[in-house]
Amino acid sequence: MKESKLIIPASVGLVYAVNPVDQSVSIFWQERSSGFYELPGGKIQNNESPLEALEREIQEESSFLKLKSPWEFFGIYSTSVEGKSFLLHLYTAQGDFLQMTFGVDQELKTFEATRRMIDDFRKSRV
Repeated sequence: MKESKLIIPASVGLVYAVNPVDQSVSIFWQERSSGFYELPGGKIQNNESPLEALEREIQEESSFLKLKSPWEFFGIYSTSVEGKSFLLHLYTAQGDFLQMTFGVDQELKTFEATRRMIDDFRKSRV
């Protein structure tokens, strides 16, 4: 008999900010102890909606992060990490550029993204 694989429900948030000077885009990532970067978020707990889980995780891990827009649902994706399968509920929101760039939590970093990526992002939300 084939053993079924446990799928872990989780929520993640893509927070982006636009530099008002040159219109470049930054995406907020979180550095893990393994040296990998990932979007902030985590597992959905019992009786918790995906959005409630994301808001709880952001508060626990990145409490200084300030959003300029409310979370918007983007889609559901499946992935596997280190032999575990996840069903990810992805949300997006715009963050404050200066606050993200000069945040006090050193575990959080920003990476410059291309204009094409944000254009593709905008097109996919239509």
